[in-house]
Amino acid sequence: MTTWSEKLAKFPWQDKGGKYEVAVVAVDYLNQDGSRFRCNVYIRERKERGKVEKRVGDGRLIGNFSPIWVNWRGKSIQLEKLLEIGW
Repeated sequence: MTTWSEKLAKFPWQDKGGKYEVAVVAVDYLNQDGSRFRCNVYIRERKERGKVEKRVGDGRLIGNFSPIWVNWRGKSIQLEKLLEIGW
């Protein structure tokens, strides 16, 4: 039996040197060609590693680019822009 903190440690956390770290887990495709998908997104601040927030991300395949949008503090924002937010 694994604990929640052990599961969090195994997530593929992404960090670009900004304020937040992001992990995208469990991608589910909504249509047959794979152009729309939903995924679980875990967001944590780099200073407060104990506080993790979960959001459901909405993604679209646009050419060879797959942006993922999440609702963060009342706004729909792309994950790439969330990673670039500085201190």
